[in-house]
Amino acid sequence: MRIGIVEDEHEAADTLVRNITDYCRENHIKHEITVCFSAAEFSAYASCDFDILFMDVILPDGNGYEIVRDMRSRSINTMVIFVTSMADYAVKGYEVRAFDFIVKPINRYVFRLKFRAAAESICMNAGNTVWLNGKNFRKKLNTEQIYYVDVDSHWLTYHTADGNFRVYGALDKVKRELGGDFEFCNRCYLVNLRHVTGMAEDTVTVGGDELLISRNKKNTFVKALGKYIAAVGSG
Repeated sequence: MRIGIVEDEHEAADTLVRNITDYCRENHIKHEITVCFSAAEFSAYASCDFDILFMDVILPDGNGYEIVRDMRSRSINTMVIFVTSMADYAVKGYEVRAFDFIVKPINRYVFRLKFRAAAESICMNAGNTVWLNGKNFRKKLNTEQIYYVDVDSHWLTYHTADGNFRVYGALDKVKRELGGDFEFCNRCYLVNLRHVTGMAEDTVTVGGDELLISRNKKNTFVKALGKYIAAVGSG
């Protein structure tokens, strides 16, 4: 679990680190904590996807709400918990889809309740996310964001709602990781069935792109798509 803390008060930051470390050790959760003491320092990590982000509301060089609002354009899945000395400020956090808030001074019991809820929510949704490790980036995606994945000489391109991301790997392994909502339309394209918007004799439209359906994969693909549509309709 990747956890970020943006807090200019060193005592509050130390309290958060200590409580996070204790909880994760007791519950056998592997974790990594990044602490930033200013908005400027956090800007270096703004392109990273933290699982949980503890964000101070008032910083000497920025406003926590505006920082998170800007971050949401790149990191839509980060679970944000605002940290504030005034409870009245916390309500605004829900405008930027905050998960919760903690009032300073930080109470250990209250912290554990809120952190446990966040951690359990992440664990429940873990099967719906995937990490991409590229040459110069690390990116977490919700599988619903992925339109399709193509392969060219062992280089995979993930076509997503956030743009395209290129990593080295094997498409068969990706199929096993992403699960049943993804199906091959040919040996070079793995399609997210939820994003199929049209199909012709030999092509399928996904994310605005027309992809070729191979003869060998057509029957399997059509059956998988029909089964998916039926399941969605019955749900």
